[in-house]
Amino acid sequence: MLKTNGNFSFLRHVVAALIAMAVLTAVPVLLYFGVAIMDDDPGGPMMIIFVPMLSVFFAVTMTLLGYFPYASFCQYWARRKSISAWLPMLPFALLSFLFFGLWGASSDRGFLTGLGTLQFAGVFGAFSTFGFAVYWLALVFKTKPFLVPVIPSTVE
Repeated sequence: MLKTNGNFSFLRHVVAALIAMAVLTAVPVLLYFGVAIMDDDPGGPMMIIFVPMLSVFFAVTMTLLGYFPYASFCQYWARRKSISAWLPMLPFALLSFLFFGLWGASSDRGFLTGLGTLQFAGVFGAFSTFGFAVYWLALVFKTKPFLVPVIPSTVE
């Protein structure tokens, strides 16, 4: 079973944050431009500026307010107890879906036109969980999160 080493390194957090922010910015921008090219409709002249700016804002906000504190807590917890490197992703996913579900349910539905609360929670919960998975894997990469089993050779 994979274990986290529990060592806190601010430089590793910075590298993980930059990787997560780059991925969280690139995915929506690439999806937007892909859909805009396929539909031959960019959605207006400001959307070309608005989508990347909103993506950068979401990426920086989620990384600084969500991923960094939660990953720091998980590393503190790992120092105290021996936990699997994959364990922190499940509670984050549950908290993320709960947060976006409650936010969507408590909104005045002004920004949820045509999108229900469950769909809103699903899309943003999955996207933020994906971002945390990227952050966490970049953070624990040195602790070998991907173990490849060695199969003994039968050919001599």
